[in-house]
Amino acid sequence: MNLIDVPVLELLPISLVAALGVPIFTLILATVAGNKVQGFAVMKAGRLLSGALRGLVYLEPWQGLIGVFPTYWPVKAFWVMLDGGNWWAYVGLGLLVNLVWLGVLLRRFNKVVYR
Repeated sequence: MNLIDVPVLELLPISLVAALGVPIFTLILATVAGNKVQGFAVMKAGRLLSGALRGLVYLEPWQGLIGVFPTYWPVKAFWVMLDGGNWWAYVGLGLLVNLVWLGVLLRRFNKVVYR
């Protein structure tokens, strides 16, 4: 439809940060759910972690509170990239937040699996 012009090379780092959400949600499911029914409940509750769109409607000082959610940073970087701002800072912060989540969840996963 050509509504916006998205540079593909600039979208690549943002996509890589967004892709880190897959192991995060998988580890949440693996560490919290004990069976299929709990797994479905966890997946429904996982919508709370997708705070990306909620973060964009709040004013700028309050958006930092939504920044604890790993899905916020790629969306914020994308919107800043479209506005012509410094989107690399949001990619870096997103990478940091995602790696912290991965570290915490991997530690929890090891405790659950090897107890």
